[in-house]
Amino acid sequence: MVVNDHNRLIAEAAHAALSPLGVVRKGRSRTWLDDRGWCLTVVEFQPSSWARGTCLNVGLMLLWHPTDHFTFDIGYRIEDFDDVARAGFEAAVLAKAGRAAREVISLRQRFQTLGDVAAISR
Repeated sequence: MVVNDHNRLIAEAAHAALSPLGVVRKGRSRTWLDDRGWCLTVVEFQPSSWARGTCLNVGLMLLWHPTDHFTFDIGYRIEDFDDVARAGFEAAVLAKAGRAAREVISLRQRFQTLGDVAAISR
């Protein structure tokens, strides 16, 4: 696989899985956002500084504390790192994108209201 082809592969897989749900890519990054007004579902195909590839982080960011960065208030790492140098990388990326879509749907269903969030802290 050519050096930057893995970034294109990740972007295309994420687009195919997440765009139909209305989840939007943040610029040209590996971060996708599902804006619900009072919270964001953050989907991050996180790179590594030591190898080319990705792991998958998905979580809810509650928007009642101003911040200049994304947070994972509920949820975080759901898929471990896959290295582009390993056989099956493309299949792993497609699986990660599908898992991301299922997690977005699950978080939408689980946290429909502020009361749903409050209930987990009781």
